[in-house]
Amino acid sequence: MGFLDSLKAWFRTESEEARQIGRETKSRLEADLDRREAELSATPAEKLDSIRDRIAEDDATFGELRDEIERRAAGADATAEVADLAGEGDGPDPGEGIDPTTA
Repeated sequence: MGFLDSLKAWFRTESEEARQIGRETKSRLEADLDRREAELSATPAEKLDSIRDRIAEDDATFGELRDEIERRAAGADATAEVADLAGEGDGPDPGEGIDPTTA
């Protein structure tokens, strides 16, 4: 009965995983419900403070994004500058000195 034993073991592990997922989901939903209940029972001043906190968090996130964009732009500028400098020492341009009207 090796197959049936392994099948039972598989069902046991799957059911334990399902129970764990159920417990995690329940705790997340309860935390969300508690947060919403606190928002509903908050005074107008507390609601305003909460909104200000969320705005500050969003501003910090946008600031981090702006810094990352500026960092990448500076890196791209530096790469282009190095490429320009590397191209200057190669010698004369093959097309330099040729008059396109006579060629």
